[in-house]
Amino acid sequence: MHGDGLDGGLPDPLGQDDGFTIVTLPMDTYVDTSRFAELHEVVAEADGVAELLTGWGGEHRPWQGEDRTGGATEARLREWSRARPPRNSMLLWFGHGESNEDDALLAVRGAGVDDEDDSVKPDQLGDHIVRQFRRRAREDYWAVVVVEACGAARFVDKLLMYVVNRRAAERLVIIGSGADQGWGYLASFREVLTTVLGEFSGNYSHIRLRDLAQRIQDLLEPGRVWYQLAGDEILARRDGAAASVIMTLEDYARPRAETASAEPAPVPADASAPVPAGSPSGELSWLFVGRSGERDRIAGWLADADHGVLAVTGPPGCGKSALLGHILLRAAGHGESPGAGPALRHDPWPEDVPRPRADTFLNLTGASVRQAVGQLAEVFAVATAPDASNDDERIRALLDAVRPGERRWTLFADALDASDDPNRLAGLLRAFGALPGVRVVVGTRPSSTDSLDVPRAVVEDLLEGLGRPAAETLRLRRDPQDLAIYVREALLAERGAFAHPEIDLDAAVQRVVALVCTAPQPAAERDFLYATLAVHEIIADPTLLLDRRRADLAELLGKDHRRLFAAVVARLRDALPGSTAVLRALAFAQGRGLPRAERIWATVASALNDTPVDAARLDAVARAAAPYIMLDAEDGQAVYRLAHRTFRDFLLGGDDQRDTWRTQQDRLRVVTALTRLAAAKDEGTTAVPRPHPYLVRHLAGHAAEAGTEGWRVLAGHLGVLDHLDPAAQAGAALRSGAGLAALPPAVTGALALAHLAVAASPADRRGLRELGSRRMGGAAPAAPGMPPYDGPAASWTVRWAALSSHAPHLTLAGLNAPMRSLQALTRRADGRKLLVGAGDAGVVRAWDLRTGLETAPALRGGPREGAQCALAPLREPDGTDLIAAAGSDRTLRLWDVSTGRPADPAYSLLGDAVRAMAPFAGKLAIGDFQGRSGCSTPLRAGRAAAGPATTAR
Repeated sequence: MHGDGLDGGLPDPLGQDDGFTIVTLPMDTYVDTSRFAELHEVVAEADGVAELLTGWGGEHRPWQGEDRTGGATEARLREWSRARPPRNSMLLWFGHGESNEDDALLAVRGAGVDDEDDSVKPDQLGDHIVRQFRRRAREDYWAVVVVEACGAARFVDKLLMYVVNRRAAERLVIIGSGADQGWGYLASFREVLTTVLGEFSGNYSHIRLRDLAQRIQDLLEPGRVWYQLAGDEILARRDGAAASVIMTLEDYARPRAETASAEPAPVPADASAPVPAGSPSGELSWLFVGRSGERDRIAGWLADADHGVLAVTGPPGCGKSALLGHILLRAAGHGESPGAGPALRHDPWPEDVPRPRADTFLNLTGASVRQAVGQLAEVFAVATAPDASNDDERIRALLDAVRPGERRWTLFADALDASDDPNRLAGLLRAFGALPGVRVVVGTRPSSTDSLDVPRAVVEDLLEGLGRPAAETLRLRRDPQDLAIYVREALLAERGAFAHPEIDLDAAVQRVVALVCTAPQPAAERDFLYATLAVHEIIADPTLLLDRRRADLAELLGKDHRRLFAAVVARLRDALPGSTAVLRALAFAQGRGLPRAERIWATVASALNDTPVDAARLDAVARAAAPYIMLDAEDGQAVYRLAHRTFRDFLLGGDDQRDTWRTQQDRLRVVTALTRLAAAKDEGTTAVPRPHPYLVRHLAGHAAEAGTEGWRVLAGHLGVLDHLDPAAQAGAALRSGAGLAALPPAVTGALALAHLAVAASPADRRGLRELGSRRMGGAAPAAPGMPPYDGPAASWTVRWAALSSHAPHLTLAGLNAPMRSLQALTRRADGRKLLVGAGDAGVVRAWDLRTGLETAPALRGGPREGAQCALAPLREPDGTDLIAAAGSDRTLRLWDVSTGRPADPAYSLLGDAVRAMAPFAGKLAIGDFQGRSGCSTPLRAGRAAAGPATTAR
């Protein structure tokens, strides 16, 4: 080895996360120095690699003493391979090596009996790997072996043959840093590891070992990286200083702040606990100016209000997220800058305005009800409902468990309109705002249909869902003065980019301000989003500020949001081939964004491009388009999305037939590529590893967006299908709008018993899917040409069945009692179509036909009610949706469909047990088991009940 080389970083994760042992073997001295030169720096090199890994749970056990002979090396390897108790570990070897076409060795200092050095052959090291595997395999621990030496690639190949032949290669990564029959360079591995670990921002709570191995594989040259992993192995972050952020890649890449960017935030003596360390601090912008009146109003409301909801709203692009991020940045006790992050330029906080206190921040972009409930449960230190529970049971359990106490709580939430279920989450936030002492500040568009450069929606369904008019509303208006200050500050901060002798910067900035703040048409809004686009395009082409290019500047800034972003895309396309595919990949993202981990972003981009997109191209586009890409976090992993929904809408195309067809074809390409990625097996394995959490959670959503053909792609990879979240599959199928009968048998089989699979272990999914498939289509044989099953190890399978065929269906819930009544209704609050059912269990349930999930907890009036045989939907004059239920106990009960709570006390009816009910003209027609029918006006608070209007036999 040369010594003159370079000197240089789930669904819940299932792997062991209690850290890992680092055992180093630095070979620094040799007997035959004419053959193997001494490597005095190798000990420091090994220590440096170990130090890089300590922040991710590594615990270095240095090699004590100076004896590096064969006997000492064998003892060191035994210490690693026979460690008790077994644990995750890394074995790092640095030194000289040799290889030829037939063999390879690692050099070890001789014992001194002659002038020759000893060696370790691949089978010798392999024996220790096999022995270590026998100990760790019982508890699913993992191991990483790194060899940096000349000829390391050939040595690793020989080592692999030995280990694989002895079936000891599971949960193992082997890395050889050095050429096959060629040179290796000391510090090459450390340089690559430093680069790779540097890519894991504070948005990563853990690194998936597969992701780490793949990133090293992409950069290590010369070398060899091999892995065989189950998919749940992780390295958990140990440095508590890291914190997740939500900001553009441009702002994230700005110079790091050594300290807070402004005065420290004082902490009142009676203040509550701050936002938990590591949680996002709102969407942070590097530069924030203006909105002082709105800031003061939010702070004043929080200072005065005991409880309630404050909706911070306005059209897209007006700066709602930036305002909330600014307030959270300056919240009392929360500091000024996200750790050692970018030095932010925000207006100072006035001394006479009370600083708000934040207990948590809910980033609702792509968020599910389950995610929001889990975060709120953590804040209030209460248990969440079991995983098998549906969303509304989780909400009910959370609200029943929360006891705010005497102190005040402040919850910030943003991007309600971009969440997975805006209306249901609006109801959750509204319910929290009704609790004593709980104040909720929510950033949202007024309507779920609002968009840029189009007329605003008439129905403001999101504000209604938050409880308007009871909820306080703060509307952000266009402020030309704040806009002018922002444009001026942003351009002057980049003064160095405009160092052209013909540019009069002050005069040019004034021209830009006038153009940005003056819309060419009355309907065209000029907002902070537009200003941001304009500023970045001018910085990308500083010559636009030359006098001779005034017409070009005016033409550029005469465009609306979409056409201005189109200019961005065209510029990037000309400069970087493949950039459009990289950006369009983010437009197809589910949840909060696409992860780069395990090549997911690159895979989607490659599916949309004529040629593959590699890591280098991805990096280049991410740098060039940094102002338009947002860094976020989901499932403890960094994810990336377009910085605004307008960019996504543009990249997905318009509503004309050609664009729609193209987008649908691209959706099919995306799900095909991601399914193949999930189905890829490690070398030497026959089973699909557990996919990345993004694929487990969202691959079914990609299939649903691609339509029936997308589901067929999934059905062609049963091993992948059985790895996916059953609840996500059911929800995606219902949202897709495709008839269940059109879906492949494997998918309908999985959906038919999804309600059981949700609570079952992955080992049961294959059997449940097969059983469901037989029930849907009889005992049909396996499709011809299907590959051998490669999914999760199955505890049982269906080998033979004789079952009556059922129509494809999705089981909403099991009441374990006969069903007596079903009613369909459309809820006024959000337009959702609901199915309400009741039966002998004395319970009324309601399901959302879009998701298959219950929309309200089970409705039960008391412990002794009998069978509920009749249901009737009612609507109050104020628009409140009710459901009336009655049955064998001759009692009429009313429930609020939105909250699942009783709308009025129950009251008795005349006659026998109720058999049927129907609403008409504000009354209820009621028929009993004796054949009598009557008419009643349902009792409401403060109103008397009317008796039967008529009675007939």
